[in-house]
Amino acid sequence: MEVGHLYVHVPFCRTKCPYCDFYSTTGKVEPECYLNLLKEELKLKKLRVKPKTIYFGGGTPSLMPPSFFEHIISLFPEAEEITVEVNPDDVNHEYLKGLKSAGVNRISLGIQTFDDSLLKILKRRHTGTKGIKSIETAISIFDNVSIDLIFGIPGQDEKSMEKDLKTLMKFPLKHVSTYALTIYEKTPFHRLFKEKKYALPSEETFSKYYSLIVEKLSTGGFYQYEISNFSKLQFECKHNLAYWDMKNYLGIGPSAASLLANKYQKNVDNYFAYKNAISSGKVIYKEEVNLSREEVFKIKLAMGLRKTNGVNLKVEEEKVVRNSIEKSPFLQNLLNSRILILEKRKLKLNPEFLFVSSYLISRIGEEIIFPA
Repeated sequence: MEVGHLYVHVPFCRTKCPYCDFYSTTGKVEPECYLNLLKEELKLKKLRVKPKTIYFGGGTPSLMPPSFFEHIISLFPEAEEITVEVNPDDVNHEYLKGLKSAGVNRISLGIQTFDDSLLKILKRRHTGTKGIKSIETAISIFDNVSIDLIFGIPGQDEKSMEKDLKTLMKFPLKHVSTYALTIYEKTPFHRLFKEKKYALPSEETFSKYYSLIVEKLSTGGFYQYEISNFSKLQFECKHNLAYWDMKNYLGIGPSAASLLANKYQKNVDNYFAYKNAISSGKVIYKEEVNLSREEVFKIKLAMGLRKTNGVNLKVEEEKVVRNSIEKSPFLQNLLNSRILILEKRKLKLNPEFLFVSSYLISRIGEEIIFPA
């Protein structure tokens, strides 16, 4: 089997952000040891990996030296889009030049906000000024720079949100990802919110912020191609599109997930367990599921409906959808209200309803019925 997309999880962090539920460890950073583990995992997987995209996520990939990325990138000369997530506090001219020389051509900066008081709540390592300087440095070296923003942070108001958007518009960024603050179980934020030390904004406020983001970014020359993602034309994140389009992808490193010919696998989410297993010549999975045809299609809908241009349906898939519509008053109501649109074998959500898409996508999936 040939795999066209590669995700590399870098599990090391200096400190753990209280809202983050991605696996990471604040233990000793081991670049050379970890590189060897990843290369060994690739051998153990016994797959033909010919990635068009490589994405280094974390954790904090920017704790690794440029040579770490160069070694992995050199294994895959066919890769076209190579992204590294970078913490603004790790940015300096020499480091980013090193990444570019290593073959990286896309940088994703975890800005989150430019407001110092909000950065303290999120326990980010950088300041607003450092965030701005990191963008200036990145765009002086890379043509393709993306930033992440979080909205709905406790204490954030509309004025602060507008200031963040106004600040980012000053730069020739190619991509912006915006995420509503989500409280995940087993994170420090979950405990703090449960104890009512902090409170999330109302749904109405979240919706207002989201509408503001869509409006400001669209007037700034970005187009929305997915619920949380905006880009200049032809600068969509091709790696993430592979996920949403249900392409085969391989994830390596602890907690990394893979989708391989309708099989979903997720590596063990513990660095030391991962290290011991790989060193012993085996891979340990936390999850390993063979997906049925129906499950694959429902996941395809759930992922594809996140995109503004929706899901392209095969002939048989369109029949399933149309038969389900005939039996579902809920789906009929969505279509009649133009909340859901089905035209020329393409199913998509009206962009005006993307903010409530999680609920809609879940309900749509429940209403899809396969013939016995």
